[in-house]
Amino acid sequence: RPDVLWARVYPLFAQWEPPPPAAAAASPAAAPTTAAARPGNAAAVSDGCLNTAAAAAGVGVLLESIEQAVLSDLVEGLPPEIMQALVDHFASIGAPERVEGCVLHLSITSLDLDQVIRLCEASGLYSALTYISTRISDYRRPLLALLAGIAAATAAPLPKAPNSHNRTQQPEALRCCYKALVYLRCCFQGMAFPPGSGTLTMSPVGALDTVKATLLGSLLFLDRNDLIREWHLAGGRSATAAALLAAAPAAGSRRNGLGTSQQQQQAATSGVMAITDPHPALQLLLSVDVSAVMAVLSEATFGWDAVETDLRAAAGKPAEQLESVLVATQVRASIIMSRF
Repeated sequence: RPDVLWARVYPLFAQWEPPPPAAAAASPAAAPTTAAARPGNAAAVSDGCLNTAAAAAGVGVLLESIEQAVLSDLVEGLPPEIMQALVDHFASIGAPERVEGCVLHLSITSLDLDQVIRLCEASGLYSALTYISTRISDYRRPLLALLAGIAAATAAPLPKAPNSHNRTQQPEALRCCYKALVYLRCCFQGMAFPPGSGTLTMSPVGALDTVKATLLGSLLFLDRNDLIREWHLAGGRSATAAALLAAAPAAGSRRNGLGTSQQQQQAATSGVMAITDPHPALQLLLSVDVSAVMAVLSEATFGWDAVETDLRAAAGKPAEQLESVLVATQVRASIIMSRF
């Protein structure tokens, strides 16, 4: 049931919580921010603030005060120099996820998109990356980044369950998989990401079907070499996943798509699962939670009459000479049956 799935997935998506208010908010360096923090008053926050903070040797305190103003929705946008200072500060203290919290509260028109996207991809800030990408109509990038996160997570040693000799799922793989499912469900339902932030702005009529076809087509029809190429071009953590996948065994597969036992043993040695053609992107999701993936895909394709050739084209794959043309529901059922 979709409502049960949503209740299960959403809490995993919402793991990040804003930090408590800075204890040093009473510092002289924080005063300019408090005075300037008015809804939408980005210019006032920047005018003279950094110079004042530098004179008081409290740039970090000022930036953390600005963070609180942004998280409280007192500021809708930041000048590039302030955003750059935030990025540099939180990266320097090993807390890039605090930049992500700010990004989710800011208008993307105030952001240096190249700067923030590079930070997101390098630091695994998938929520912020998805927030930005969908608002510039790049719906495939977040999906590919999250798939790369799952692939890269398999390279890390898996923890053992307490009082057990069995290894548990890698936490980062779980995080990326469930965040991907939340993102997919948002798009398939025409909702903006993150959940609760409204609906996708679609123009012209029929654009939602194009978004759905792009995402579903990418899941079903991108091959192993496509993933390696896309991840390499993206850079950051995706490039790491590309290198791992390129080094892993590629030939042969069983019906479950996870490779032969010999391939799995070789993959374990190299630190990455044996992802084989066909449907490697779908394999990554299924390797984490089959039932959740099936529920999201079933809901996405229910009553949708997109045909296989449309899905292939949306994924950038050439049309093939097919004996018969299947609709989306039949394509999904046929592929799932072939994997098990």
